[in-house]
Amino acid sequence: MQYSLRILFSTLFVMACSTVAFSTIRVVDNNPANGNSYRTLQLALNASSAHDTIYMVGSQNNYGGGSVDIPIHIFGPGFLLTENPDSQARPLGAYVSTLYFRNSSTKSTVCGIYVYTLLDISVDSVEISRCYISSWDYNTISINCNQVTIKQCYLYRSYPYSSSYVLLQITRGNVLLLNNNIENRDVIPVAINMQTSAGPLEAYNNIITGNAVVYNGNFMNNVIRLGRWSGNSNTFFNNVCDSTQCPTGNGNLQLVNMSTVFNDTGTTENKLRLRIGSPAIGAGWGGTDCGIFGGPNQYIIAGLPPIPTITSFSGPAQGGTTSGLPVNIRARVRP
Repeated sequence: MQYSLRILFSTLFVMACSTVAFSTIRVVDNNPANGNSYRTLQLALNASSAHDTIYMVGSQNNYGGGSVDIPIHIFGPGFLLTENPDSQARPLGAYVSTLYFRNSSTKSTVCGIYVYTLLDISVDSVEISRCYISSWDYNTISINCNQVTIKQCYLYRSYPYSSSYVLLQITRGNVLLLNNNIENRDVIPVAINMQTSAGPLEAYNNIITGNAVVYNGNFMNNVIRLGRWSGNSNTFFNNVCDSTQCPTGNGNLQLVNMSTVFNDTGTTENKLRLRIGSPAIGAGWGGTDCGIFGGPNQYIIAGLPPIPTITSFSGPAQGGTTSGLPVNIRARVRP
């Protein structure tokens, strides 16, 4: 009898994650040769009860879309893992095409996955953290509810043709944005678009690239790299801007040359670190740094979830009933 190293690795992933105290744990895994019952996200959602946990194993194949109708907790392995070789022993992300939160899915959480077409939130009290969210053809994120938190995420659009799509569309409700990279590189780059009745919007320690239409917002410790801003009933404290998106006073810095702010070398995420002598260092409220690596909710490289992570794994490809399967594992937990 022989044991598959891939199956063992998936088992160890679940064992490492099982320290998180939720209800039933379901594993979504569509890797070849793994006989998992849940090979799409929706299959696991259909089988779940309120407050169950779903762990998505990294794969080269996407997991399709998901519609969440009950409170659920979804974890993935993180993103941009090949750029960060010390992040996961198996550097594959978990990809979801669309993700909808509807009906009774309030108090759901998602952490550490890719969403690459549409994230639609229509119920209150949903938290999205440490995810990579991107699309070409739709408003990437649509929010029409209250008490939504998006933190430590990498939000990105880059459509090479003219379009009217928005990276973050807020139709209704109060939203909290913490330590996100919010970047729209479309020909018409709308990063944030709010309806006049939406809000309040609380945005702290983000990097924002693109145009914005914002109402009833409180912006603090952000770096605004690019874009035309409009709206009203907003307050701005200790932001760094490339133009005059923020008013003078209250610690705001206008007309800052962005080439002096960021590192702009290395990996996708390390380019967002502040360079030595950056005007954003210590420019935030209370002397904290502006941008995603400042404040109490600092951005986590590779979107690694706050659960045990297997960082190295070595052993033979196969073992037997006599010899067993000797392996060496190293794991650690990020905050």
